[in-house]
Amino acid sequence: VAFLSRTVKNLLICGYGIHPWYAARGTERDFTRQIRPFLEADHLSSFVGEIGLDKLAKNRETGERYDFGHQMEAFRKQFDLAAEMKKAISIHLVKAQQPFIDLLQSLKSAKEVPPAMSKPMSPLERSL
Repeated sequence: VAFLSRTVKNLLICGYGIHPWYAARGTERDFTRQIRPFLEADHLSSFVGEIGLDKLAKNRETGERYDFGHQMEAFRKQFDLAAEMKKAISIHLVKAQQPFIDLLQSLKSAKEVPPAMSKPMSPLERSL
């Protein structure tokens, strides 16, 4: 993705982040340290994502549901990184609207993330 972004400047907006399906892998190490260099190198045309919460996500091989706590932790870390770097985010949200709103309300950095191109859902607007 980073190579394509550098190759075809002004044609791509690239997202760098840990998807909720892979959040358990990311919490084992400091993945924000891995994402940051890509966001810095591509600072004009990049965003953090796709990040989010997915209560239906499960391992396709075992059928085991992914740990929701790992998803919350990964989302929180990436959201804070986006706020710090003044980056927009792309959100993946499945059957987790209320936990998402509750989490946003708990984040001090929630008002520091630049608005995205689409209009937020009304419960979200009310919560901020």
